[in-house]
Amino acid sequence: MSTSEIASPSPCPKTDMRLALVHHQFGGGGGLEKYLVGLVPALIEAGHDLSFVTSRVVNPVPSAENLRILKVDRLPISRTLRLLQFDREGARIAADTNSDLILGFGQTTKQDIHRAGGGCHAVYSRSLAPLKRFSPKNRVELDLERRLYTGGETRHFVVNATKVAEELRQEYNVSPDRISVIHTPVDLKRFQPGERPKQQLRQQLFAHRDSEKPAFLFVSLNHRRKGLDALLEIWPEVDADLWIAGAPSNAFYEGVIRKQGIQDRIVWLGKRDDLPDFYRAAEAFVHPTLYDACANTVLQAMASGLPAIVSANDGAKDFVEHEQTGLLLQNPTDSAELLQHVSQVLNLPAEDRTALGSRARNRVSAQTWPNHLDAWNDVFELVMKER
Repeated sequence: MSTSEIASPSPCPKTDMRLALVHHQFGGGGGLEKYLVGLVPALIEAGHDLSFVTSRVVNPVPSAENLRILKVDRLPISRTLRLLQFDREGARIAADTNSDLILGFGQTTKQDIHRAGGGCHAVYSRSLAPLKRFSPKNRVELDLERRLYTGGETRHFVVNATKVAEELRQEYNVSPDRISVIHTPVDLKRFQPGERPKQQLRQQLFAHRDSEKPAFLFVSLNHRRKGLDALLEIWPEVDADLWIAGAPSNAFYEGVIRKQGIQDRIVWLGKRDDLPDFYRAAEAFVHPTLYDACANTVLQAMASGLPAIVSANDGAKDFVEHEQTGLLLQNPTDSAELLQHVSQVLNLPAEDRTALGSRARNRVSAQTWPNHLDAWNDVFELVMKER
């Protein structure tokens, strides 16, 4: 079959399979880790029996009769060597579970199905600073990825964007019939438009700031890769606040902000448990990333009814029809294009921004966990039939 998004439920889904999931960490704050924390209970609720092979559990494990945590001992060696150790030992332990299917996540090379939540590392690594690009860890990660896609020990690949599927075909000549696109789900209840005017919401969040001043939201755990440098470069020309959530400030960015003279327009939010409140209170979301497989933050912003400026280097562009469900930024390093898009959103009448946000939410409204599980079940059945 050709590469396509699997979205329709199978007529006869098999919901009592024994599955082994393999990832070096269970729980934590990363995108893939949060995804797995949601996927595990969803698979259990669907009737599957799970073994989770990992070397580190960050948060308390959900208690369930049909969930077993199998640990790979973390040896006192470098992080780079632990990647190789976990790939070898994780595959061995997963094979011993006698599961119907083994699902690998992250840097694993031997399983029935692999989900590349972070995209194509060969493409991503080109955006790294030279020191990181040529580090021993990155070289090992590139070698593991090459073995994953060319070694013949994984039968099927799941990706979360059509962009990633194309990258795998170009970089590793992966046959289209071995790739399925299943977009990441989004919590439509947690991320939804606010019921009150944005000015009131901003007044509630920031009692001592001008609530009439519009605000753009930027969410990032890696400010360089997500495009903060480009945003700060243009912000002297933008009459709006910039809310920066995720990773904290540092001396470099504080120096840039002082040099640009925009201290009064920058608000550092840090990591927040109440992030949905800021999605609802902002006028727009801006994401000029250098590389993302399919950023959860973009889907969350769209679900919150926010106009989103999205880099074409992000697989989330699958959901962005330019000026209909968002604005597509073709070159995230082009400051003139970025400023043009920010100004365009800022100058829209309030009712037009609301309409753009409403179309954005409608565009992602099918990205629910039930639909997501239907798509996974279709892949399970496809791979079982090909055995």
